[in-house]
Parts: sequence; C-alpha cells; structure tokens
Amino acid sequence: MAMRETSPGAPGLRLSPLFLGLQVLLLALAVSRYDATSFVFRGTSAIDFFNWFWRHRFLSFLSFFDLLIGALLGLTLLGVAASGRWRRRPFDSLIYALVLLVVVSSVIRFLHRDVEDSLQGFLFQLRNYAYFAAAYVVASRLAWTPRRTFWLAGFLTALAGLAALLSWWEISHTPPPLLVSKYGRPVNVRDISDYPLTFLFQFFALALLLERVPMRRWQKALVLAVVAYSLYGVFSGVGKGVLVVYPAVFFYFAWHYRFFGRRWFVAGLASLLVLVTGLGAYVVLNADRFDPGSPFYVYTTFSSRDLSVSTRGVELLNFASNLYERKALLLGIGLGNKWFSYWPQPEEDLGAFPPPEWGSDWHLGMHVPLLRLTLDFGLLGLGAVLALFAACFLSTMRALRSGGFDGVARAFMLSSWAVIGYQITVNNLSGPKTNLIAGVLLGVVAGILSERSTSETG
Repeated sequence: MAMRETSPGAPGLRLSPLFLGLQVLLLALAVSRYDATSFVFRGTSAIDFFNWFWRHRFLSFLSFFDLLIGALLGLTLLGVAASGRWRRRPFDSLIYALVLLVVVSSVIRFLHRDVEDSLQGFLFQLRNYAYFAAAYVVASRLAWTPRRTFWLAGFLTALAGLAALLSWWEISHTPPPLLVSKYGRPVNVRDISDYPLTFLFQFFALALLLERVPMRRWQKALVLAVVAYSLYGVFSGVGKGVLVVYPAVFFYFAWHYRFFGRRWFVAGLASLLVLVTGLGAYVVLNADRFDPGSPFYVYTTFSSRDLSVSTRGVELLNFASNLYERKALLLGIGLGNKWFSYWPQPEEDLGAFPPPEWGSDWHLGMHVPLLRLTLDFGLLGLGAVLALFAACFLSTMRALRSGGFDGVARAFMLSSWAVIGYQITVNNLSGPKTNLIAGVLLGVVAGILSERSTSETG
C-alpha cells in the first residue's frame, strides 16, 4: 500500500496476546452503545446486543468491559513480572498524579456529602478515571513499532467506519418516538460517545494530507472525500459543540505546521472571519425569515432561547454558586458528589440530564468544559491536571519536530492529541466509553515515543 512508510528492515507485526486483547477492546467499544449518552432507546431498560456490553452484569455488578479491562491489566502485569522490571513511559507521571488526585478527592467527598450524594455516583466517577488510567497502562506497555502503529491506525479507521454504519442502521431501524430530537429534528448519530472515534478518523485523514504521506491518486481522492463528507455530516447535524472543537483543532494543526507565518494562510483566515461575521450578522438581522430548525440557523445563532445555550449558561452560575456556598474553590466538592441547582436548570432540556435527575435540583454531570473536573478536584487539582497534560502534549510536539517518525506515525499522534484534548476539556475526562478510547490513545502515543527513545539509546 502506498501509504506505508516503514523501511524494509522495520520489525514485523508481532501478534502478542496483549495486542490482540487491545484490539478486542477497541472493537467492542466501536460496536457497543452506551445508553447514558445514546440518542436511541433513551430512558428504557431493555438490553439488546449493542448495549449488552454495558448493561449486562456478571455476578450482579461487573460489566463486560470491567472483566476485559481486568484481564488486559492482568496480562500487562504478567508481562512486567516476566521481564523483571517496570519500564517507565513518558506520561507515567500524569497517571500517578491523577491517581493521587482521585484518592484525595475521595476523602474530600465525605466532607461535602449531602442527602442526594450516593455510592453509585462515587463509583461512577471512580470508574471513569480508573478506565482512563487502566487503558493507558495497557496500551503504553506494548512495543509500538512502525508496523504496529500503522496497523492500529488502519484498524481504528475501520472501526470509525463501522461505528458510522451501525449508527445509520440503528437510527433507520428505530421508531421515531424513541429518537432524541433537537431543534425539531431527530439527531443523526446513535451515541455521542462515538465522537472520539469519528473525530480521530477525520483528523487523521486531514493530518495525512498535511503530512504529504505518499498516496495513489485514488487514495488521496478518497481521503479528501472523507474529510469533505464528514464535515458536511457534522455541520448539517444538530449539535453546536463542533463550533468549538473544529476551530480549535484547525488552529492546533495550523500552529503545528506553522501556517500562521504564511501570507496565503493569513489572507485566507481573514477572509473566512469576514465571511462568518457577515453571515452571522445577516442571520441576526433576518432571523424571522429562517427556519429555527435549519442547520444554517442552528450554526449561526447563539441566544438564551436556545435550550443548549441556556442550559450551559445556568450551569456556569450553578458551578460558581456551588464552589462558593460549599467552600470548595480550592479542593472541589469531592469525587462523584452532585452539585445543587441554586439557579433552576431549564426543565425543557430533557436531553441534558438522565431520567432519574429530571425534576431534581441535584445533578452529577456538567456540559461546560472543565467544570466537572473542577468540581471533582478543585482549582488546585484542575491546575495540576492541565499542567501535566500540557507538559505531555508539548513533549510530544517537540519530539515530532525533532524528526525520527514516519508520516503515518506523525499524523496518528497529532490526531490522537486532538481527541485527547477533546476528552479532557469538552467531556471533562468523564464517560467510561470515551475515557477508554482516550486512555488507549494516550498510551499508544507514550509507547511510540518510548520506542523511539529506546531505539536511539540502543
């Protein structure tokens, strides 16, 4: 295949049990539907094939992913025991710090515990962070040779396509009353937890083009079509989160490839800003002429009448009130403790919170970036987490610019960090399915960097 850039003497693809197990984990994540973030069958207790991975309980409390992660960790520890030593990876300090913050937050939980706080909420958040750390440990202990990295990039690309096909199939076979709708139209994805796979696919395709990886014409045309169609599919949907994600990734890629110093890029960016500003002004002045449910109106209008905007605005007020009233500014309210709605949340936005929280003034999740992380760890813990993630990110960028990687590996690491950043900020490092994906990506990047360092010193 033309995109393969490994040298003839590169190590082959060794199919170790741990590597096979990691692929089983990723395949199960792509196939599964996590109902808590699903746009189909929301609010029902039915177990089907797709949600079985999360809802079925072994021994009344263990899910399929609990057992699989436990087995993969066991294989990892057996490998460490066989080698006789624990080999450090570049981002291990981040995981150690995260574990320490979770322990401290677990203790603080009892200082701020209220009547609505439960063991279930605590275990939910604990599982989120445990999944992220465990996925990192498993993925980072593998030897990420160029051939293995190439294989994984292709495998994840295939899984993104599989998730898209399953999403289309489920939505087309789901009765309309069981589909969540926004802006008067049913959503076009089955599970928002599939976004990391979709984003990785899109950003990886774009990075391959920017890296100028050798491709045949049909391959380049296919990649261009993927980028164009995925952007069309996202911006003809019903969510506004992409208005933050895509520009952020756009500037991230432009910064890495140093486009800001090129006149053509600066001129194009200025023209784009003028166009966006003009369109926004036109829509505001002629709002009565547009269908509120049209994608054009949705993506050019932000107002308090929009339930999504209103929900997040009130969340900001409640976030500040909880930190102040509960004296939790520095250390947070504790792991898994719920926040109180001092300011009533919009009751009409039923998709914002799970059914058990409808009509309640107590909630666990937050939709504004970094707020749930702050509630768990406080400003001190949040600062530590962001500083460590930033240090890991910058060390990766320095390694990429120093050379030593092929185009596919560079494109994969760049797109992986875009997804990791999305998980940390937008998703507040929360959600078991998305945390497993992000943890694997972080571990793979750490393994690739470690493999290069080993080859240089060896």
